[in-house]
Amino acid sequence: MVSRHYRAIRLCLAWALPLAALGSWPTYRGDSARSGYTAGELPKELSQDWVYRAPRPCPAWPSVDSRAGFDRAYHTVISDGLLFFGSSATGIVYALDAGTGRDAWSFVTGGPVRLAPAVAGNCVYVVSDDGFLYCLSTKAQEDPGHAPQPARHWSLRGGPADSLVLGNDRLISRWPARGGPVVHDNIVYFAAGIWPSEGVFIHAVDALTGRKQWCNSESGSRYMAQPHPGAYAASGVSARGYLALDGKRLFVPTGRSVPAVFGRATGDFKYFHLGERVNVKTGGSHVLVGDGCFLNGGAAFDSETGQRLGALPKSVFPELAAWTPEQMVWWAGGRIHVGRWEASEGNDRKGEPVHTRALTEATSFPTPYGGSALIRAGGAVVSAGHGPGGHGVAVLELATGDVRFSGPTDGEALSLSVAEGKLFTSTDMGIIHCFGGGDAAPLP
Repeated sequence: MVSRHYRAIRLCLAWALPLAALGSWPTYRGDSARSGYTAGELPKELSQDWVYRAPRPCPAWPSVDSRAGFDRAYHTVISDGLLFFGSSATGIVYALDAGTGRDAWSFVTGGPVRLAPAVAGNCVYVVSDDGFLYCLSTKAQEDPGHAPQPARHWSLRGGPADSLVLGNDRLISRWPARGGPVVHDNIVYFAAGIWPSEGVFIHAVDALTGRKQWCNSESGSRYMAQPHPGAYAASGVSARGYLALDGKRLFVPTGRSVPAVFGRATGDFKYFHLGERVNVKTGGSHVLVGDGCFLNGGAAFDSETGQRLGALPKSVFPELAAWTPEQMVWWAGGRIHVGRWEASEGNDRKGEPVHTRALTEATSFPTPYGGSALIRAGGAVVSAGHGPGGHGVAVLELATGDVRFSGPTDGEALSLSVAEGKLFTSTDMGIIHCFGGGDAAPLP
């Protein structure tokens, strides 16, 4: 149902691009391609401004398979002085003052919130295991005598009915929304449903009104080849992870398999190579989309066909890479690597020559922490993970490899965000660190 806040949302979305240009981090890994890059620079000197301690995350698939680890930490997004995240432990969406770490507001959903919100202007879009996509205001409503809460502009159920089941030790929708939201051109894309036999629903929704633009409800029930040679069965897309976009395609991560791809304009099914060679030793809930190709599970694929590209110099994982049109930066083997994509020629399985692309490494340098998360901020690369003294994060000069800053984190930092001149890390312990160049008052 569309609320009376229609005009307010319309004004919010009109300002979405200018706000992003001012140094926000409005969505998971910074943009709709999940590139892990922002042009915003960090201060030359950093120190810890504040620490926020939330309840420890409750992942859906703990210690089962790292390819389905999209909810091991609370991934943060930042816009207009506020930091947002959702909790898989409490089912609550939180907004903090990005400058101080103090609570601004909270909003309770009906299930675990396993994926980061997406911000467009003054609207926050978030999905929950209760099966709904919510559109909230970024600012709290004034309501004396009550805890601060945002306005709920509209919500949309992703599945066909209000039916609950026991899933991952919680009472959730039969169609939990685990296809993380991505916003582009005033359209919100998300997915609900993880059991193909129950139905999977991939949506494009008008960000202003909440009305569906299209819904693909057929891709969860396809008779198709399985990963085991010669095996065919009724199966399909199981949306688990953050959706991503390029100019004309929507990429849907499927957890332990390669992503499925749909047309962005109409939702038409393009491909899902579940039972083919491209699905061998790959897959994962993270995808990074670049110019004509995408990364998933340590491999690169052609965006048009979904076929695997030539061998990479090292395994390149989306969550450990940052991509700009000029170059790629990634972590592998304890080092930061810098390279670029170039045209290449190879041979297919029959020995016939084919034109392809290859990632050519230009240089590399060591980092004190790495292996858990990586992004790029202007001329610096931010790398988090394990180091000699435990878990931590480091900021290094991309041009020289010099370490500008390094420091410990409380737990494994799986989420990195840079916005408004600050670095934010979030760990598997539910702890958010803010590093900046100012003197923010520490939280008690």
